[in-house]
Amino acid sequence: MQARCCVLLLVALQVVAVLAARAKRAPPQQCSEGFTGIGFGMCVSGRSLVQHSFDAQSWATTNELCKADRARLVSLDTPEKLEALSEYLHSNPDLNSLYMWVGATRDATGWRWLNSAPLPVDSNMWLPKEPNPDETYVHATIVARSLNNQGRHYLSAATADSLAVGYVCEETGV
Repeated sequence: MQARCCVLLLVALQVVAVLAARAKRAPPQQCSEGFTGIGFGMCVSGRSLVQHSFDAQSWATTNELCKADRARLVSLDTPEKLEALSEYLHSNPDLNSLYMWVGATRDATGWRWLNSAPLPVDSNMWLPKEPNPDETYVHATIVARSLNNQGRHYLSAATADSLAVGYVCEETGV
């Protein structure tokens, strides 16, 4: 009986922790038609997430597709944004296992998001042993990996001529 109470207490504490974490999340901003709010002020394009054709495309091509939708490849400049996108992708099994372009790029000064925020090479957003230090790796994808049973998404560096079948746009209004 006592062991059963302890198990129930642990389960209840886990539920409370999950609910508390979700309560901290800022409500999604109002999004324009064709965009979906996924938390932390992010509005992502339904076209980029749902209507992908599974035709592999370059980072530059998908960035132009985003621009055509008044958007840009998503800047995951906080761990919370990465978590919100990971949760959204996990809730859509068709998207969860795709390599998807995001708005990270490298120039002579280092890695940056398209919104100009820096992306440190020692960030825990990267897969272990990433980003590749080779200067030909200049863009990033997001990929689902179960490292240490975390089941979260990580960043992976890619070359300019790499192709990916998915991409994530965020609304910019431009």
